[in-house]
Amino acid sequence: MVLDSYTETLKINGKTYKVDKNDYQWNQSQILYETGLVDYYSGEWSARKTYKLNKGAEIITVYTMGELVGYESPWSDTQTQSLNYIIEYQDKLEDHSREGTATVETSYNRTKDFNYQENAPKQIPFHGGFQLSEKQDNVLKYRYDLAKEDGKGRNVGQKSTSIDTNPKNLRLPIPEIRDIRGLDSEWDILLIASMNGFPYTAKT
Repeated sequence: MVLDSYTETLKINGKTYKVDKNDYQWNQSQILYETGLVDYYSGEWSARKTYKLNKGAEIITVYTMGELVGYESPWSDTQTQSLNYIIEYQDKLEDHSREGTATVETSYNRTKDFNYQENAPKQIPFHGGFQLSEKQDNVLKYRYDLAKEDGKGRNVGQKSTSIDTNPKNLRLPIPEIRDIRGLDSEWDILLIASMNGFPYTAKT
């Protein structure tokens, strides 16, 4: 995928700062370690964006340094990101500048669980089947230390929030295997077949 163009604007108290597309730098590096069942990865990136107003008389420069770490598997996914910002403001007409910092941390976790659901009433052709339940947990934390607009004092604070999704349930196909009744591994084989580990229509 190639990014052909990019634009971004900030509106602050009636002023519109537009990003300088010729002065936008971004770099990312990531490593992936595959084990066949679980994929682990980590990486980092850095960026710089410059917003200008009045032909460059007022400039906002945002430096970003970030890192991430996580893994992916059929049973769960986890990712943690941390972003550090340095924000610089310069007014060449008034000959003054201000600086601030901010940190944003995010955490994403997706889990899957399986359970067997008995059917009621018993008169239908199969006794039950496996149900897949998927859930996501998301956490966002941020803190900041910014200069006030008038240049007097600092605006300092922090906050966190979380979003937990309702479980998403999915009934899996009913295996037709007939020669595993009573085996210690019966339920494990049925679960693998329900997940298309091998044809669930097989009779043996």
